[in-house]
Amino acid sequence: MHRSYNSENETFVSGEHHCPSIIVAIGGVRQKTGQRRDAGDCSYSRHRCSFPGMNRSPQDVADSHLAAVITQDVVAMAADYADDAVLERLGQTYRGHAAIADYFATVPERLGTARVVFDAVDVDGDVVTFSWHIEGATQPASGTDVCQVVDGAIVHQVVQLDASDF
Repeated sequence: MHRSYNSENETFVSGEHHCPSIIVAIGGVRQKTGQRRDAGDCSYSRHRCSFPGMNRSPQDVADSHLAAVITQDVVAMAADYADDAVLERLGQTYRGHAAIADYFATVPERLGTARVVFDAVDVDGDVVTFSWHIEGATQPASGTDVCQVVDGAIVHQVVQLDASDF
């Protein structure tokens, strides 16, 4: 799939965008992904950029989010969430885009060489449900996520684990 990056006033280094906002075109469709790593301090900025008129369907959001998880693209994972979204997981609640982005930044290290495999995806109106399992992990992990999508972004997600965490 073709990916291209566009920025109003910033640069690209080794194919990675270095900051304030980024719009990604995947297969010719422009998507907002927020901000990337700042070249100066190497910390992730946790702000979304806005792209007027961008209103993805729940299916579009599901497709984008699953692709981001599979490729471990933490910026794209977080970009699917609204500014005031809530993610509930293992008794913890992550409120707001910044907290959710910080959570997703931990995923690649926790997965290590294992990978997420999606077993089923169901879109019913504004609710997206997907079941998954971790393949290649030392301890089996699986679960089901239920997301509510409003105006092209995830506003609420509940993660229910079947067994242990990864």
